[in-house]
Amino acid sequence: MIRIGICEDEKRQAERIEALATAYCFSRTEYELYRYASGEAVVEAVEQGCFRAELLFLDIHMGGMSGLETAAYLRSHRVDVDIIFITVSEKDVYEGYTYKAFSYILKSKLTERLPVELDRYLREMDETPECMQIYVNGTVRKLRIGQVRYFESHARKITAHLKQEELEFYSRMDALEELLESRGFVRCHQSYLVNEAYVTLWNREFLSLSDKVIPVSRKYCERLKTEGRFSGTGSLQKKDTGYGRNEA
Repeated sequence: MIRIGICEDEKRQAERIEALATAYCFSRTEYELYRYASGEAVVEAVEQGCFRAELLFLDIHMGGMSGLETAAYLRSHRVDVDIIFITVSEKDVYEGYTYKAFSYILKSKLTERLPVELDRYLREMDETPECMQIYVNGTVRKLRIGQVRYFESHARKITAHLKQEELEFYSRMDALEELLESRGFVRCHQSYLVNEAYVTLWNREFLSLSDKVIPVSRKYCERLKTEGRFSGTGSLQKKDTGYGRNEA
C-alpha cells in the first residue's frame, strides 16, 4: 500500500499526474490518492491531523504558497513524507534538494519520467532493510520502522502508532524490544516502546511526544538511569545507533 499526495493548483495538470500515478500503480500495488489544490491545503490537512500521504508530488510554482514554502513547512513540522518536486525549470532543482526531496520531474517530461521515478521510489522502499513484516487482519504488511512513533501492548496484541494510522498485530513486547533497541527505540514502561526520534521532553514520570504523553514506570526509569539515558529533565541521551527516522 502506498498513499500518494498530489499538490498542484492547475486542475488539468493535477488530473494528468493522477492519471499517470494511477496507471503505474493499478497493476502493481494497492494505493490511495489525495489531491491538494494548494500548499495552504496541505498545511490545513497537516494541522487538522488528516494528512496521510507518504509520497507527495509537489508543484514548485503555485499561486499563494509555493511548493518550496510548503516543503519548508513540512520539514519544520517533522511531517514524515517523501517529496518529488514537479517544476518547469531545472534552476529550481538545487534549492528543492534543501528540503530532502526524493527527486524532481520537469513538467515537459512528466509522461516519461513520473512512472520511472515512482518505480524507483517503490523499489527503494521495498529494498530498505529498516522494515518489519507484521500480520494485520490476516494480511502481511511491511511496516517502516522509522514511521512508528511508539508501540503499545494490550495483552497479546500490539498497536503500532504511526502519525497517520494505527496498526494492530500479535506479538510480544519483549521480542519487539530486543529487535528494536538498537534501532532507536526505548522501553519506558511494561506496555510502551517509544521511538526516541519523536521524544520532545521527558522526566521521571513521562515521555512527551508533542501530542502524546507516555508514562515512565519506576522499573524502567531505573534501567534508563543505569544506562545513562537520563541526565536530568529535558531530552533523552540517545544512543548512537546509526539509524535515523528518515532512513527507515
